[in-house]
Amino acid sequence: MFKFNVESSVFEDAVRKIMIAIPASNKQGTGDCIQMTLYKNVGESGRSVGIFLAFNAKIEAISTMEIRDVASEEKEMKVFVSGSKLAAAASAFGALDTVLEITVNKEMSISGAGSKVSLPLGEDIAKINPNEAMQITAEMETEAFVKFIEFSSSCYQDTKGVHGMNCVGLRFDLQQNVLSATSSNGSRAVYAEIPDITIRRVEKKSDQAAPDESGVEDTKITITVEGNILKSAVRNLGGKSKITISTDGKRLVLKKGAYVIIILTSEQAFPFDSVVQIMQKNEDEGIWKAPIDKIMQALSIYEITMEKPWLEIKKNGESKMNFQGKDELTTASVICAQKGEIDRVVLDEKQFKEALSVFASRYTRSTEICIGVSDEKLPVSVKKNPEDANCIIIMPIAS
Repeated sequence: MFKFNVESSVFEDAVRKIMIAIPASNKQGTGDCIQMTLYKNVGESGRSVGIFLAFNAKIEAISTMEIRDVASEEKEMKVFVSGSKLAAAASAFGALDTVLEITVNKEMSISGAGSKVSLPLGEDIAKINPNEAMQITAEMETEAFVKFIEFSSSCYQDTKGVHGMNCVGLRFDLQQNVLSATSSNGSRAVYAEIPDITIRRVEKKSDQAAPDESGVEDTKITITVEGNILKSAVRNLGGKSKITISTDGKRLVLKKGAYVIIILTSEQAFPFDSVVQIMQKNEDEGIWKAPIDKIMQALSIYEITMEKPWLEIKKNGESKMNFQGKDELTTASVICAQKGEIDRVVLDEKQFKEALSVFASRYTRSTEICIGVSDEKLPVSVKKNPEDANCIIIMPIAS
């Protein structure tokens, strides 16, 4: 038997962090077990802790909680319990803001504020070893990494398609010390990077070098991760402490304190270089610059009579751009700064609005953004400023 007390908010937070990796139950309502390991008086500090581990065959999550008032003859106990039922119990008791008494014996009993829930114990689960050495590792501020992932995963295709379009490509450049990422749904694409970070290769005695056929060591490591998994993984990452990002090509490991997320990389081929080349070749001949909220307001007017997402953006004098549909029933104008030669371009309004929404979530709505145009047959770029490497492009449609 293992009995302990824990704050309900601490219990809820620890369980919430592993929810992204809880497996789906089968037709019999089983198969969704997670692992809970309890330790009494660990190390010199004598702290007692509980560690949760969940794995759903694509992502593993590990979280820790401090426990107290432990009553047990055993120093360690490992049990398995339904993840979905545990999550429901943690959420319910978390709302009560109380101290929980949890007893693990032939079942897991959770008591607090006059209520009690008993969960049956399950069987052992498959899991990934979180302590295996990685090939590449980098460290950065957590907030910067979360914003980087949120931006770079803004264009992946929701459903599985060809060329890994449901994925995000991540590249570790050891020579330039840059972490970059891109995603695309075929109609728009995004590129993001974090420069000037320290990326180091973890040397192994068994395979210290990883040269290519020419004998030159590869300084760029590129991995592919399913977009919805990556986006979900960063939602529980917060605070000002630093995060460590590591990979061995087969796994992407995110570690923030005692919280660990391990994502299995995808075997789908993602055209990282092709997407980057398209974006780099897309030089803006002209730029419109206007506040996000003014552009969104103009789109709202345009949408009143919109039957198809066919949007013409057209120059109107030296200080305005017009939004107009194919039927020309509605014209909305935006006052903007202009630079270079610009005439017109035709876009899918939905893809254009999605791109704007990404910037609206990152900045205040009064922030000015740049819409870059080179030719009506070439992609349109959206970025914070003309020199910014972080950019979304939208492919034009037939006019």
